[in-house]
Amino acid sequence: MKSEASSQGGKHVWLPEEDAALVECLVEMKIANKYVGDNGFKPSFLQYLETMIIEKLPGCGIKGNPHIQSHLKMLKISWQAVYDMVQGSNISGLGWDSDKNMVIVDKAVWYEYLKVYKKAAPFRYQPFPHFDALCTIWAKDRAIGKDAQDADDVNEEADRVNFEESPNNVREH
Repeated sequence: MKSEASSQGGKHVWLPEEDAALVECLVEMKIANKYVGDNGFKPSFLQYLETMIIEKLPGCGIKGNPHIQSHLKMLKISWQAVYDMVQGSNISGLGWDSDKNMVIVDKAVWYEYLKVYKKAAPFRYQPFPHFDALCTIWAKDRAIGKDAQDADDVNEEADRVNFEESPNNVREH
């Protein structure tokens, strides 16, 4: 399975069949509740995942760390961008085409969306074939709705509270 094209300078270049095997293994783990914790997968899941992938793709040379670990980070970032586009609470005019595995959107809506979310640019014409499967893995971790907060929102709130409670920040009444 390992080919010259799959490795460049010590980094692993993921092939479509490797991506599919990785996602399939993650879904299997999630369904079987193996190595699944309250906030995602347990730390020891990488070794188990590596074993599962090697069983599906003997000789692929994929290692839990760094290959799977780094690829999962990138995959989750991409999935979050697509998920926020099609499931976001304040987004109108963006949808998902399950047949093409792509975001669907009007040209005008897209350009308005990109003004705020520049990192979404690759997903206008790029299929994201494992979106639905990845939703079964990560969707419960994504808050949506009018009161949803992302990490930046939480950090800003914590900074505000810390500032207000700081002994150096005395208010005169």
